[in-house]
Amino acid sequence: MDPKEKALVRKSQQGDIGAFEQLIGDYQKKVFNIALGMMNNHDDASDIAQEVFIKVFKSIGSFKQQSSFSTWIYRITVNTCLDELRKRKNRKNVISLNQAVQLED
Repeated sequence: MDPKEKALVRKSQQGDIGAFEQLIGDYQKKVFNIALGMMNNHDDASDIAQEVFIKVFKSIGSFKQQSSFSTWIYRITVNTCLDELRKRKNRKNVISLNQAVQLED
């Protein structure tokens, strides 16, 4: 992690909103592009990116800087996408099951 980014992370962990906003600005496009690649939908990617930055904001205090910040935020982004895709798959299964029950009636 470069010294500037390390300082921004440290300041963000201390509650400096300006530093956090700068981190967001640095990673906004990267997070969106990862989400877009996984979700294949612009609106879904925007929603995922917002969710990722909320998660990062809430948990930046627990970031230990053992890995790079980019690795950490990448992992949060991928996991958030995977969680959403799992939810959608489960919803489809429930809908299919409900449709099957209705067909039997």
